[in-house]
Amino acid sequence: MNPNPVRIALAETLKGDATLGALATGGVHHRKATQGKKPPFVIFFKSTGVPTWTFAGPPMDREVWVVKGVGVRQVAEEIDRRCKELLNGTTLTIDGKVHQDIRHIGDIDYDEIDEGERYDHVGAEYRISSEDDDD
Repeated sequence: MNPNPVRIALAETLKGDATLGALATGGVHHRKATQGKKPPFVIFFKSTGVPTWTFAGPPMDREVWVVKGVGVRQVAEEIDRRCKELLNGTTLTIDGKVHQDIRHIGDIDYDEIDEGERYDHVGAEYRISSEDDDD
């Protein structure tokens, strides 16, 4: 199975930002944090994908990705703010694809208790549009 090029582009963008790295000292993780990692960290994952057929050829990909900060409330909110600054309206470098757009479309906010500690999950959904690079 080939890795998702949008996942790779998001990971590179998030991991490459020093400001986000200083906030999310537990790192950036796809789907879930590595066992034993303690917050604060970033979790990101694909929520849904809907191909948009317009003309002959492959469809435009319209995927929704969740990117969230996990940690104590204030830090999770700071991580979310930085992710929004980094991602909303930026241009991703997606291998084999032409990036069209990335937009914040909705917010996420909930908490969990893990080993007696409360952690907030504060983040957003982003719609990412791209199409195959025919060159």
